[in-house]
Amino acid sequence: MKIYLDGFFYQLCQYSKTANHFQNIDEIPNDCDIIAISFYNNHWHEYLQTIQQLSTRTKKLLVNLSEPTPGVMQFTNFVNRIKYKNVYMFSDVVFNYRPVTNIETIVSWFIYSDNFYASQHWAQERIKKLSRTFDRPNKFDCLLGKQRPHRDIIHKYYNNSQHRGSMVFSYHNQPGVWDPDADQHQLYWGPQPQPVDLVFPQVSRDALLPLTVYNQTYYSIVAETTAENSYNQYTEKVAKPIIAGRPFVAFAGQNYLSNLRHLGFRTFSTVIDESYDTIADMRQRVSAAWAQVEWLCAQDPEHVYRKLHDVLQHNCQHFLSTDWHCAIRKHF
Repeated sequence: MKIYLDGFFYQLCQYSKTANHFQNIDEIPNDCDIIAISFYNNHWHEYLQTIQQLSTRTKKLLVNLSEPTPGVMQFTNFVNRIKYKNVYMFSDVVFNYRPVTNIETIVSWFIYSDNFYASQHWAQERIKKLSRTFDRPNKFDCLLGKQRPHRDIIHKYYNNSQHRGSMVFSYHNQPGVWDPDADQHQLYWGPQPQPVDLVFPQVSRDALLPLTVYNQTYYSIVAETTAENSYNQYTEKVAKPIIAGRPFVAFAGQNYLSNLRHLGFRTFSTVIDESYDTIADMRQRVSAAWAQVEWLCAQDPEHVYRKLHDVLQHNCQHFLSTDWHCAIRKHF
């Protein structure tokens, strides 16, 4: 069989002795049995042309769409235009409607195909360094990342919060708030930096549990990459608190928590009001979610953790034990 895989698929399906690894599509012959290729972010017009071209050169074309972000063309419009019978698509999203094309949910939490915390010793060691005590000085981490419209709203709520003094806050594109170069060791690596780049070169720092911050706080604000209502995207932003056994409040698109439950996780409705997840309007949804942040800041964290113990344990175990790429592997 003629099987040609890009780096993402080749790492995922190394057991296939007949697979060839390609870096440029010009390396691929015209009579393949399987071609598998990954696209990242939002250059949808370019991807449409490449998919059309490759679909004529193979019996089966597998396409992974990783971290789809808003672009000139909407992601949903792009997906609906792929109607080739031999093209099978995958993405780390759950749709809030039924797409007309062949697309299945896989979740590459850290972009790469490896689930680091289930497979890598250095990552498992980081989990062991998390504090389990109840003498932490702050309640929430609010690490917003790059500028997004919904994160701008969160930032305003943070500035006006009576509990802002009990939050560890950062927002990359807000001058004077946080210098990522100066504080990256504290936020990402913890007090004793390790040369993870050398141990496992492909890992992104975004995939690392921020030990120092987590050991100073109890809860996380998950400000996802997108706040779309047509689909929900799942990234390392929610993976990290799940792995660390932390409750979180999600700032994302409508039905984000509902679809997270469809992926097999449990959420925190026994403690907080999660009705914010059903609100269509983004500003109203952010406002309702922030109300739960304020409420949690006023609670005894030991009591909250005791009530959520089984939920947190289940989520961590489910994350580590699930094959998140089984929908891809079945094609091989």
